[in-house]
Amino acid sequence: MKTITLLAIMFTLAAPVARAEEKKPEKPVDVYTTQLKKQRIFEPTELYGFAKAKARKGVFAPFAGVVNKVLVEKGQTVREGEPLLWLAPHDTGYAYKTHVVQAPAAGIVISIADSGKKVDAAQELALMVKSDAYEVVVQASIDDLRNLRPNEILAARFESRSTGKSQISARVVNISPAVNIASNTVDVTFDLVCEPTCEGLREGAIVTITMERDPVMGYRLPYSYLHDQLTRLIYLKEGNIASWVDVKTGRNFGNEIEVFLDLAEGTTIVTGVSRTPKEGEVVTVKEP
Repeated sequence: MKTITLLAIMFTLAAPVARAEEKKPEKPVDVYTTQLKKQRIFEPTELYGFAKAKARKGVFAPFAGVVNKVLVEKGQTVREGEPLLWLAPHDTGYAYKTHVVQAPAAGIVISIADSGKKVDAAQELALMVKSDAYEVVVQASIDDLRNLRPNEILAARFESRSTGKSQISARVVNISPAVNIASNTVDVTFDLVCEPTCEGLREGAIVTITMERDPVMGYRLPYSYLHDQLTRLIYLKEGNIASWVDVKTGRNFGNEIEVFLDLAEGTTIVTGVSRTPKEGEVVTVKEP
């Protein structure tokens, strides 16, 4: 009798322990997904520089005198022969009366004497540049040079107050043989091709040149998609069955990284989970 009672007590004490050891059923796994899609691994590189006029032409005083009146403004585009200013001689007995100084060629006025200024003979009154002859020097990295060829034409753009953003082209005319050791860059000179137009372009304007790298297609994924120190990815088989695949990583692209894996383009991959699923576990796909 005592033996039966003792066994009953032991069973009563063990029962709560057994119940405690019983595992609670795991909650279903909710996941968010997207389709695996190849994209450009290398984005176009942008190079920057300042526009500089290639052709400059000075306008000089034919005699000593005083600038009576200025007829144009700095930055104004003028035609050949268009009046720029009036110049009166110092000596009132001079054979010439007030002289009209004209533009020697079509272009843009980048500097001009102020009204009332006294000038000597042959002193510069104005400086003009051709409106369709500009160049820009940019600093290209050694890596960029692999994608640059002499006479190659690249897309370029500039922005001005009058015309906004304008698309033009830029032709490689010189690649310096000297390397800047401090920045590991090389000076590359481009001629700006004013097609369709360089209207609004001025000296000192920032010009952006777009350099297309050799197109390489591959997979770039956000870091958050990867697991186990960026070594594995979850994807879905038919029937929303979770599976894991090993991956290798390549170059960094901000919050994304190049990924090498043995999955076909279009495979459904998991981008977020309510909890980490096991291999072969059926999951519920949620709408983003």
